[in-house]
Amino acid sequence: MLIKSINDNLHCITECFKRGEIIVLPTDTLFALSCDASNVESVRKIFEYKVREKEKSLPVFFANIEQIRQVCELNNLALMLAERFWPGALTLVLPIKNNQNLIAENVYNNGKSLAVRIPDAMHLQKIIKELGKPIVATSANISGHAPVKDSAEALKVFDERVVIVEGKSKHLPSTIVKINDRDYEVIREGQIKINQIEE
Repeated sequence: MLIKSINDNLHCITECFKRGEIIVLPTDTLFALSCDASNVESVRKIFEYKVREKEKSLPVFFANIEQIRQVCELNNLALMLAERFWPGALTLVLPIKNNQNLIAENVYNNGKSLAVRIPDAMHLQKIIKELGKPIVATSANISGHAPVKDSAEALKVFDERVVIVEGKSKHLPSTIVKINDRDYEVIREGQIKINQIEE
């Protein structure tokens, strides 16, 4: 299925998430391969379609900090970075709470941390709020290959197995920062530069 306009079809896209569909959609960084983060079978399909190692985890988009608090621990450093850069192109790798039940366990596969972000895209925030759950949002590509740049490329890579939403994305990924007890580690520099984080 091809959806032409994301803003005109927010409810339709949310219903696709509820049905367990896998969706390729534009974000404020790269195109994302996405699903309801609480749906075990949909998450399994994302690993299959990406040919991603099962031991790895998947990044997740949230609507707000309150939603993230249900899943992850946020220390003062994490909150400071979140306040400064969210919504936006900063992914924080945070410790997972032991008793969280908002996302499927195969999203993080018994790992101790999760990559989370609040995207700077109103359409995505609206979808997540209407869905009432966070969504998996990993780069739309086969692992080890370049991310797709548009809907036509997404169709070639993933064919009819996914719902494709047309739109524009940027060509730079998010910056990934892992939060430790007392400091942080930059895993990947993307749209947000290291010197911006250090300021």
